[in-house]
Amino acid sequence: MSKISNKDAVVNDNKGLVVDKLTAGLENRIILRDISLYVRPGEAVALMGPNGSGKSTLAYSIMGHPHYKIFNGKIYLDGEDITDKEPEERYRKGLFLAFQMPPETTVLSRSLYLHIAKSRGYGFSKVLEIMRRIGLGEHVLDRYLNKNFSGGEMKRSELLQMYISSPKYVILDEPDSGIDPDGIMIMSSILKELIDKGVGVIVITHLGRVFREIEPKRVYVLIDGRIALSGDSSLIKLIDEKGYQYIKKIAT
Repeated sequence: MSKISNKDAVVNDNKGLVVDKLTAGLENRIILRDISLYVRPGEAVALMGPNGSGKSTLAYSIMGHPHYKIFNGKIYLDGEDITDKEPEERYRKGLFLAFQMPPETTVLSRSLYLHIAKSRGYGFSKVLEIMRRIGLGEHVLDRYLNKNFSGGEMKRSELLQMYISSPKYVILDEPDSGIDPDGIMIMSSILKELIDKGVGVIVITHLGRVFREIEPKRVYVLIDGRIALSGDSSLIKLIDEKGYQYIKKIAT
């Protein structure tokens, strides 16, 4: 475990989702400063930090949310600079963000799932197969997406969309919030399968329970908008035992 430096965080071999010295924020307010991290194909990376540390801001900035502004730095996807690309273009290039709180829409769930499946060459039978696997009831097909969904249904719907999108890189923002232990095991199973297929995964969370079945290659700890520490999976245990105030103390 060691303090992170920018040269340690960035790899320039055209393989991976790379965040290079990123300073970003919400509209004109800077929230993140000099953030560097990366995930390679077929590995998991953890981004941990207390509430309000800027984790969701980083997720939205990587995905290109229009309300979030990049003041400095670059984002690369397999060597291509996507810093100024629209969210839809990033999605088409293989980047997927699973939201912490997915928005309600007036799009019928069935229509969205079918559209995604067709765009990736899947039949609707594949959608039904994954729904059964993750425990998402078929009754949601005839409801507007996330409208009156429970927290668990929203998370499972995000898993379904993620799977059938055939992404190259996935960012999951607080995927363990609002779901029970069975849901966490299902999510871990899906993520392990994607990782085995060569998908790079960034899991954003403030707790370590999602990593009981998945061992991240690297762990980054975000505190007050900066990467305070990085290390291997032993850093998760340290956070669980000592908390973030301890991490902040030893990082300064």
